[in-house]
Amino acid sequence: MIRVGIRGDSAMIRAGLRALVGNDPDLEIVEDYEDCDVLLLSGTPGLGSSPFLELPLSGPVPSVLVIADDIDPYRSVLAAAQSGFGLLPANTAEEEVG
Repeated sequence: MIRVGIRGDSAMIRAGLRALVGNDPDLEIVEDYEDCDVLLLSGTPGLGSSPFLELPLSGPVPSVLVIADDIDPYRSVLAAAQSGFGLLPANTAEEEVG
C-alpha cells in the first residue's frame, strides 16, 4: 500500500486530487504529509496564498509528484525529495495520474 499525502491551495483542488487517486486499491490517502510515501502537490501560484508551497521541511520529504505548469514555486520541495520527484502539466489526463 502506497500512502499518498495531498496538498493543494484550495478545497476544489484537494477534492479533485482525492478523486483521482482515491479509487486505486493500492493507494491510501493520508492526512499528514509527513507520514506519506508520495506527496502529491498542485495549485495555482500567484492567485492567492498557497501555504502548501512552503512546507515545513522538518524531516525527510517523500517522493513528490507535482501537477503544475510552473515549476518555480515548487523548487524547494523538489530539492528536498529523498526518493525522487515527478512533474506533470496541469492539463494531465486522469489516466496518467492514477
